[in-house]
Amino acid sequence: MSDPEVAKNPIQEKLAKDRAEINEAILSTTLGWSALESNAATLLDTIINTRGLMGYAIYFAPNNAETRFEILNQAFYSFIDGTTVEDTVEPEWKLLKKQLDRSRANRNKVIHGAIGHVGTKNKTYVRLTPVMFDINRLTRQINRNQIVGMSAHDVTSVANGIWKVNKSVMLFNEIAVAIHNDDKKALQEKLLELSDHRQKKFDHR
Repeated sequence: MSDPEVAKNPIQEKLAKDRAEINEAILSTTLGWSALESNAATLLDTIINTRGLMGYAIYFAPNNAETRFEILNQAFYSFIDGTTVEDTVEPEWKLLKKQLDRSRANRNKVIHGAIGHVGTKNKTYVRLTPVMFDINRLTRQINRNQIVGMSAHDVTSVANGIWKVNKSVMLFNEIAVAIHNDDKKALQEKLLELSDHRQKKFDHR
């Protein structure tokens, strides 16, 4: 239930709404990232195609996502190297790898941020900003005459992007299965589905 004092003040009501949206988007970013990493590990396991859960063990051995993604990247290139589908699949994989790296960078901005009020030109905004003493990041934004931090819309876009890339990873797992099975029809269908998915807007809510 909303605070009656907030409801009486349109400015405060807007700030409260933006704060709630940022909180929701942070949660969705966190859950989306967990799903993405789980599905990336599944993809590695599918590529390796051994008994047991070796792919999962290898994927989660490093502590950071950058290394995990690079392990997956190298494994995928080894998987398609010299195959008849290499020329078809490689451009799609390059695009996904860029999306994974972008999602990682955006996710880091979100999870290392702090919600606060930012004032500029007699207006107050709710933003997800760098933490208080991350002086270099704060100063760079201030020097560009930007409103510091990420808006509710910005954080929601990060969450949507992560969930969208997660779906792409899931589709690539099906692509890997088709390659293993030498199923050219399924491969083409999944590549087309992947292309269609990338063209669509995606809302995690």
